[in-house]
Amino acid sequence: MRIFCDFGKSDYRPEYQGGLKCELRDEEGQVVAAQAFPFGGAVPKSEWITLPADATIRLRSSPFGIHRPGALAIAPDVGTQWIIPDGDRTVYKLSGKFTAERAHENQNEGEERDWQGTLELPAVRLTGRMGE
Repeated sequence: MRIFCDFGKSDYRPEYQGGLKCELRDEEGQVVAAQAFPFGGAVPKSEWITLPADATIRLRSSPFGIHRPGALAIAPDVGTQWIIPDGDRTVYKLSGKFTAERAHENQNEGEERDWQGTLELPAVRLTGRMGE
């Protein structure tokens, strides 16, 4: 089975659904707004991943070298970043949605092994208590 992982995307328009999209919520369930940030480094490239039938997978989606002293920096892509300062007692929940679409340049109509679809990733708990 092949999956197109569009992690090196550069199209951040709301109507584009490919790749990984994450959301951070606070303990009241309110969406935490992501911050824009300047970045000039490397990012994982978009590529086809081939999986055997019994495979599990773990891929890096975040840009390389993201770090903030005294805080947890979360950047699932170059268009989204959240900073949780050490000592922040708020319990946050990070969830995501991964959508695989056929790569336009590699479109193979009728190719049964090319998986397309969306995976809803369950929320994980995050806090800034790591610095304590």
